Amino acid sequence: MGNGSVGEWASLERELEAWRSQSRVVGLWWRDDDAGAVTDSLERLLAMSASHRVPLALATIPQAITPELSGALASADTVSVLQHGFAHRNYAPDGEKKAEYGPHRSPEEMAAELSNGRARFEESSIPCCRSDILVPPWNRITPHLDAHLARAGYRGLSTFGPRSGPRTAAGLRVNNCHLDLLDWRGTRGFVGTGAAVERLAMHLEGRRTGRFDVNEATGVMSHHQAHDADCWGFLEELFSRTGEHAAVCWLSVEELFPATTA
Repeated sequence: MGNGSVGEWASLERELEAWRSQSRVVGLWWRDDDAGAVTDSLERLLAMSASHRVPLALATIPQAITPELSGALASADTVSVLQHGFAHRNYAPDGEKKAEYGPHRSPEEMAAELSNGRARFEESSIPCCRSDILVPPWNRITPHLDAHLARAGYRGLSTFGPRSGPRTAAGLRVNNCHLDLLDWRGTRGFVGTGAAVERLAMHLEGRRTGRFDVNEATGVMSHHQAHDADCWGFLEELFSRTGEHAAVCWLSVEELFPATTA
């Protein structure tokens, strides 16, 4: 273990000890966005998930899927594939935050496009596919699309930030991410070990004390195509520190989003 000083990990260690001392286990999960083509960074991501036995939710862009992806995932028994929008295309006008599924198009048009994306998954025969779970690009989605998604057969939704409830108004299960490893507004590289650990510990503390939904697993969001060496190193360190921790359980997509209507 060598990414960051011992002191930079102290807040997380203290928080996990608080959960352990109460005989409680904290659920964590890992989502990586913007997959499509098979690249060196994707192969490194899959190898990391396999070596640490940490389940990976791979948010994949339907329009970016290549024929090689199915083969790369054939033996990836720790990976589940989620639908990451359709083309990761921004429809927001200049000056507004980017969104593929914001209030800039009709819900009917967006729902039809997403259904087309699900069909692409089926045609590509990607294994471990949960295309009934939507991860909207840029983590933004208009609430007006909610009922359309439910009617189209979607069962889950994942964005960013503490959820307001376990389900949307139309009944989709919600499990979000809470730590983004990249500094998109600044260096566009790793946010730094200290900042990442503090943000992780903050959500865990909020769950433990009731400030946030205690039943929402704390999500770590990565983007393999944009990782620098420090970002990869942080993930290795995080998985090493938590893999055998008595107060930690890394959850799979099936545990977060059971494939039932219940």
